[in-house]
Amino acid sequence: MLEKIKSDKNLEVKSEHIEAVKQIKEMFSTFVEVEVKFNDLKRMLQFCFDYMPSSIEILDSENITFKAKEFSSSLNDMLMYMHRYHASLSSLNAENEVLKRKLNASSGK
Repeated sequence: MLEKIKSDKNLEVKSEHIEAVKQIKEMFSTFVEVEVKFNDLKRMLQFCFDYMPSSIEILDSENITFKAKEFSSSLNDMLMYMHRYHASLSSLNAENEVLKRKLNASSGK
């Protein structure tokens, strides 16, 4: 994932840190911390949906000001992603229900 982020031409990676892998019972755990510079809110939101970070911290500004048109556009892009994920999830849930019914019908339940 880090290599994908670093190769993204729309991003400027300022720094990175990969935490050592730790074994927790039968699982392994690690995380990557990446400092990325974004040129605008739209690109930051796109990054969030493309890479699904667990958190974002804004480092270089105490206050951020957006033009209403830019903010509206970014919110609409965010809503588009959310609707796309919702549609995918709804479709998967429907497919899962069909498979459950077929499984129950074939097992005589």
